[in-house]
Amino acid sequence: MIDKDEEHYMASPGVYTSETDLSQTLKAFGSTAGGFVGTFNWGPIEVNTIVSSEDDVVEYFGKPDDTNNVDWFSATNFLKYTGSLTIRRVASMNALNASSGVAGMLIKNKMGYDTAESTLSETFYAKYASELGNSISVHVADAATYDAWDYSGEFDTAPGSSDSSSIYGLDINDEMHVVVTDTYGKFSGVPGAILEKFAYLSKAQDGTDTNGQASFYKNVINRKSAYIYVGITFTGADVVDDIVGVTTAAFGDKFTATPYISLDGAVKVQLSNGHNGGIAEKSDYVDGYTIMSNIDDNEVAVIFAGGCGGDMNHADVCNAIGTETKKNQRRVGFFSPKISDVVGVSSDSAAFSNIITTYESITEKHSFVSMATGVKMVYDKYNDAYRWIPTNSDEAGVFARVHNNEGKWVSGAGYNKGVYSNAKGLAYSPNESHRSKLYAKNINCVIQENGAGILLFGDKTLQGKNSTFSFLGTRFLFIELRNIVAEAAKYTLFEFNDEFTQSQFRDLVIPTLRDIKGQRGVHNFLVVCDSTNNTPTVIQNGEFKGDVFIKPNYSIQQVLLSFASVNRTLSFDEVVVKG
Repeated sequence: MIDKDEEHYMASPGVYTSETDLSQTLKAFGSTAGGFVGTFNWGPIEVNTIVSSEDDVVEYFGKPDDTNNVDWFSATNFLKYTGSLTIRRVASMNALNASSGVAGMLIKNKMGYDTAESTLSETFYAKYASELGNSISVHVADAATYDAWDYSGEFDTAPGSSDSSSIYGLDINDEMHVVVTDTYGKFSGVPGAILEKFAYLSKAQDGTDTNGQASFYKNVINRKSAYIYVGITFTGADVVDDIVGVTTAAFGDKFTATPYISLDGAVKVQLSNGHNGGIAEKSDYVDGYTIMSNIDDNEVAVIFAGGCGGDMNHADVCNAIGTETKKNQRRVGFFSPKISDVVGVSSDSAAFSNIITTYESITEKHSFVSMATGVKMVYDKYNDAYRWIPTNSDEAGVFARVHNNEGKWVSGAGYNKGVYSNAKGLAYSPNESHRSKLYAKNINCVIQENGAGILLFGDKTLQGKNSTFSFLGTRFLFIELRNIVAEAAKYTLFEFNDEFTQSQFRDLVIPTLRDIKGQRGVHNFLVVCDSTNNTPTVIQNGEFKGDVFIKPNYSIQQVLLSFASVNRTLSFDEVVVKG
């Protein structure tokens, strides 16, 4: 039997076989996730971190306080609708990592540590910039100090000499145990609780454990600890004095046939001088959202502004989000009014006027951003207080929820899908007159209604002119379609632009669009990818063209009901007006 791929070589009769791979398919992208930039009291700075629950936020970014509660509750509020949020922590330059010395130091993240490593002057630093680091203590013992150590009962045996030192045939004394504790209970809630333990670490730079894994204490702790970095290795007062005639290796030296110097008593180091730094600067939020809006992850389909780091930052932060989402065209940004627009004002009319003024300050008005009127009250169980937060995390959340449950083309507004979670009250619920004026400016309303709760009452984008993209359902539909079609198009790169490749492209795209149509995502569609748009000139220029025409479905914006009293002598056919 001859493979058909060799057919052009064969002149004699034969049976030719062929195979075709029909398994290559496209599918809609995964669940909708969110992106957020905010000030937090723990965690890496200027690093994108994915969380899936409020517990994750507490673990990775700490608890809320009077300074950062708007950001903190905006993030956790979104997670009540869906299970994936990318958080980028920003911090002011006043933030400091606690240290074992007389001053803290700002180490933003692992890259910041690597950059600063050669200039570090203390033995230990808190992992992240925060006052929480002041609750961390580090305890260390080696063979010479283990028996009298407070934590000797936490380990199976005393530290001694590691397996990797056995080639020297003597007691190298390179092992040590490390315990990290929560002095004031700021992490665990229990003063003095053990946060983490590290057993049988090595003083040797090239030490290895029984499994052959690197065990140098500085590298292991810096890689695995959730609470501390090691700065410089132990020297000076931490180790015993040199003994005349006795040669010892220092912490961090490589193995030789020389024992390592011992600790001069078990080490206990209390970190101090850490600082939260207060709310990050406006430039940090702007830069953070510029990066977040361009994240290379199609699942991050919604970005929400939270409180923008304060009302004074509102316009600049919202415009930064608007600029980048329009440029990127892969996600939608959600805004709210300033908290001061609606909280503590004299009347609903004043709130309405303030919202219009804030709206006018936003210059980036297009279909990749959306604004709603909501500011709601939530309960802070960590501090037994009530907090006001903008509801842009709710708007982003209800759309993420409906995307994940029904499809990325479905509206998240209304009585069925737009009901908000976790709300104790609404600062301003527009009346019908205000709703009409706000919606005419493409501002969605958040209303509170007896029996229905608090809900999103509108699904417009900030597109200035009335068009297909004036509505969020259509905007998200086209973002999804562009992602899907782009995924198909990448398989044409460097192939021949001929009928085979054009047909392959159509065969990938059309079934996916047909599936979306079956889910009520589009009314109809047409895919053109043939010689009509891939002309000889297009082919010669090394281009490939696929044109996708979409007739979208539209969400209902008005329900028109008419009632008529009909004389009993008339039939309904005589009075019903069709059309």
